[in-house]
Amino acid sequence: MLISHVATRWNSVFMMFERALELKSALILYFVEYKIDESVALNTEDWKMVEDFTSILKPLYFVTNELSSEKHSTLSKVIPMISLLYQRYSPKTNDSPIGKVLRALIYDQLKWYFQEIETENTYCISTILDPRFKNLPTVFSMPGKAQNAVRLAKAEALEVAHENDDNRQDMETEQPISATATKDDDEFWGSFDSQIVKSNKRSKSSDYFKDCIDLEMRKYLSLDKVDRKACPIKWWASVGSKQFPQLFECAKKYQCMLATSVPSERVFSNAGQVLNKKRASLGKENANMLITLHSNLE
Repeated sequence: MLISHVATRWNSVFMMFERALELKSALILYFVEYKIDESVALNTEDWKMVEDFTSILKPLYFVTNELSSEKHSTLSKVIPMISLLYQRYSPKTNDSPIGKVLRALIYDQLKWYFQEIETENTYCISTILDPRFKNLPTVFSMPGKAQNAVRLAKAEALEVAHENDDNRQDMETEQPISATATKDDDEFWGSFDSQIVKSNKRSKSSDYFKDCIDLEMRKYLSLDKVDRKACPIKWWASVGSKQFPQLFECAKKYQCMLATSVPSERVFSNAGQVLNKKRASLGKENANMLITLHSNLE
C-alpha cells in the first residue's frame, strides 16, 4: 500500500517517496487506466524530483532509526553521525536545482540545531569514552574540540572517583571506635586526628586519583580503535574495567545513555496495549509490573 505523510513522524516523507518509487509502474498504469488529470498525475519531471528527494533524505532516515534504537549504546554516536551528515549534505554539483535547494536547507538546519553539540559535556564525554570513536580525527571538527572533550572526560572521571572514595571513607568511619580508646584520649587527640584525616583526603584527591586518571587516559587513547560494530558496553565490561578502572567507573555512567526519547515513548505505547477496556480493573501495581515485564523481556 502507499504511505502517506504524517506530520508527527519524522521519516514519513522519505517513506512516502520510497514507497511511491517501489510502486512507480503500478501508479503509472493507474493514472493511464483511470485517466487521471495531468495536473494530478505525476509526470516525468515529478518522478525525477521524487528520486532526488529520496536519495537526499535517505541519510536522515538512517540516522533517525539508528539513534532511536534501544538495544545498544546510542548517545556516543551523535557527534560522529552529525559530522558525517555535514559531509553528506555539503553542496554537490550533480543535484538538480530543487535538489540543491533541499540539500542546502537541510545543511543549514543541521548547523542551526547542532552548532553547540561538540561543546556539550554529556555528548563529548560519551564520545571520548566510546572505544570506537575515541581517537578518530574526523569525529570532531577541530583538534581543539577533541582535546577539550578529553579534558572534560578526565574531570568527570576524577569527580566520580572522589565520590566513590568519599562513600568508601564514610562507610569506614561508621565502624565502632576501638575498645582501647577512651573519652579523654579522644578529646585530647581530636584536633590532631582531624588534621590527619583532612590531610590524607586532600593529598589523595589532588594527587593519587588525578595521576591515575591521566595515566589511564593516555594509555586508553593510544590503543587502536575498536570495530565500529562492536558493543562499547561489552568492551568496557571485559577489557576496559581491568585496564582502566577509574575511567570504567565514569564510562558506566555515560555508555548506557540513549540519544533519543523514542524508547520511553515505546513504553507508553506498550502501556496502551496493557491497559484497555477489557482490563480496566487492573490495579496500578499489577499494571506497573506487567508494563515493566513487557518492556524488559527479550
